[in-house]
Amino acid sequence: MILIEKGYELLVKLLTTLKINGTLAHYLSELILILGLLIIAIGLYYLLKLIYLKGIVKLFSKQKKEWLKEILNSPIMMVSFQLIFIIIFFKVIVSLPLLYDLFKIILILYLTFITIRILNSFLNLINDLYMKYHKHAKDKPIKGLISASKFILFTIILIVAIANLIGQSPVYILTGLGAISAVLLLVFKDPLLGLVGGFQMAANETIKIGDWIEMPKYNADGEVIDISLAFVKVLNWDKTTVAIPTHLMASDAFINWRDILDKNARRLKKFLNIDINSVRFLSDEEIEEFKKVEIIKDYLTTRKKEIDNSNQVNNVDTTIEINGRRMTNLGLFRVYILEYLKKNVHIRKDMLLVVRQLQTTNNGIPLEIYAFINTPFLRDYEEIAADIFDHLIAAIGHFNLNIYQQPSGTDFKKQH
Repeated sequence: MILIEKGYELLVKLLTTLKINGTLAHYLSELILILGLLIIAIGLYYLLKLIYLKGIVKLFSKQKKEWLKEILNSPIMMVSFQLIFIIIFFKVIVSLPLLYDLFKIILILYLTFITIRILNSFLNLINDLYMKYHKHAKDKPIKGLISASKFILFTIILIVAIANLIGQSPVYILTGLGAISAVLLLVFKDPLLGLVGGFQMAANETIKIGDWIEMPKYNADGEVIDISLAFVKVLNWDKTTVAIPTHLMASDAFINWRDILDKNARRLKKFLNIDINSVRFLSDEEIEEFKKVEIIKDYLTTRKKEIDNSNQVNNVDTTIEINGRRMTNLGLFRVYILEYLKKNVHIRKDMLLVVRQLQTTNNGIPLEIYAFINTPFLRDYEEIAADIFDHLIAAIGHFNLNIYQQPSGTDFKKQH
């Protein structure tokens, strides 16, 4: 500081010899000193940057540890160099009384900006390292927690900066904030709700990056690609992006297909509408003919014996079809579907597999297939499902059944 004071006195004398007297000479002397120091600081900054990039970074870049390279290439060090010079400037301007107040404000504002940048870079680095190298990163992302930390830390920094600018204690600022808390809650409503919602989602593990979710209310049907303090971003299957406020994910209902994806399976739930008029009993001759179908041969043999024994024990007159027990073409087709699915390599045998009749409607008898295909991927799933139903639609005629189909214009033309 003695050097600064001597330089200041020398500049005042020099300006006086140039017939610049009084306060103006003092102002100009301080300004010249500050500009000179600024030029030196900029030069030193770029020198340190060169040493860091060409020396330290280049030296450690030969290391095989990727996380170390991530740290060295982060902007934290570059910004930290500026922080050193700000601290030096604070020491210098104390010796310059005329411009002290002005440059104090400038330095406080710049220090606030630099501190926020350093913290932001540091927290981003933590998030990047966690996402790349932690084994539970996908299941438990910390971006929401990082965003919450930024919000809290940046708020504290701004309060301290404002307190220094107005020459008051931070407690005084907080007291003032209490008086306008209602306004602040209104302004920061979404971030605060997002913070709470983020903690709830993290604690309950209701949603993770990579999950497939459906939220029809917000036209969301796709993969979660980002979770932040403010929004959950969903990339829909049609490649559109939906941003849903984070707090709504904790309060509104949505479907998460994670468990199905984790089990490498996807549900198949479709039905065929059977024409009621095509349903009938099977004759013994037809049953014998159907025994040629390999996948239902054993079933028919066992079932036929069971029905014949039951009718014989109960002394049933089998000359009339509706007496006693008989097999129907619809019942046999249902068994055929079940056996066909059991033989299909793409159907999960360890998960629920059901073929059932639903309530009869104006469109016939719905015969529903409920199974799980061994892939979560849409394209593969649709191809497998289509192959299954192609086969069943082609096979249904062999059971003398018809698929119900509403009359079209062509059907009416044929009648005439």
